[in-house]
Amino acid sequence: MELVQVKNVEVARDPPIISYDHKNVEVAKRVINHNELMDELLPYSADDVVHHKAHFTPEFIAELKSKANSSVPDIVDGKRRPYSTFESLVAHLWRTMAKVRGPTDLQTTKVKISVNGRRRLRPCVPDEYFGNLILAAFPQSRVNELLQKSLSHATEVIHDAVAKLNSDYFKSIIDFAKNNMRNEDLILDEQGWKVPTVWPNLEVDSWLGFPFDTVDFGFGKPYIFMPSFGPWEGVVYLVPSMDGDGSIDVYITLFEQYLNLFEEICFCVN
Repeated sequence: MELVQVKNVEVARDPPIISYDHKNVEVAKRVINHNELMDELLPYSADDVVHHKAHFTPEFIAELKSKANSSVPDIVDGKRRPYSTFESLVAHLWRTMAKVRGPTDLQTTKVKISVNGRRRLRPCVPDEYFGNLILAAFPQSRVNELLQKSLSHATEVIHDAVAKLNSDYFKSIIDFAKNNMRNEDLILDEQGWKVPTVWPNLEVDSWLGFPFDTVDFGFGKPYIFMPSFGPWEGVVYLVPSMDGDGSIDVYITLFEQYLNLFEEICFCVN
C-alpha cells in the first residue's frame, strides 16, 4: 500500500472554531468506567479476564440485520438507508453483554466506538493517508431501555451517535487539540483503578474494512488474523472471518464468570 501525504488535514484553523464540548466528550468519556462503580466488582481481578472468540455466520448476520431494520422509519420518497452490519452486530453485542453482566435497570451503559474520519472530512481524505484520524462515538442508554426496547432501537442509538461525528466535528476537535496541547488537566490517568474493566460499558473496534485476504508476504494468504489483548474486560473487535464467506469473528474480553451465559445467549436474536 502506498502511503499518501495530504496537506492541511490535521492543521488547526486560524482563528480556531471549537463548536463542541470536547472536554466532556473525548476527554471525560475516554475513561468511561469509574472507581465508584467498582465496589460491585471487587471479587473480580485481572486473573478473571478471558479472551473469547464468537463466530457469526452470514445467515445469522442476515437475520440480525433484518431484525434491526424491522422498524427503520421511511424517509423522503419512501427510500431509507438500512442499518449496517456493524451497527446491527454491535447493538446485539451491547444488549447481550448487558444481560450477561446484570447491571441495575437505571444504570447507564455506553459503547465507545472508534470512528474513521477519512471519509467524513470534507474534502475526503484518501484511505491511504497515514495519520491519526480516529475519534470515538459514545452511544449510551439506560439498561432498562436497552433491554426492554427492541434491537432496532439499540441500533438506532448507535447509528445516531456515530452520525454526529461529521466533518465539522472532526475539524472542531483538531482546533481544540491544538489549543489545549499543553493542558495537563486533559492527561489520562489510569493509575489506581481497582478492576481492569470498562464495566458497565464496552469498547468496540471494527476491522471489517481491512483487506486481510489480500495480504501475502510471499508464502500465501494468512491462515488467521486476530487482535492481541491485555487483561482488560469489555473490549470487542469485529474481524472478517478468514473463511471468506462474509462471516464475522468477534473477539471479546469478559470475566470468566460470565462466559457460560454469554455463550448461551449470544446467538439468540430475540
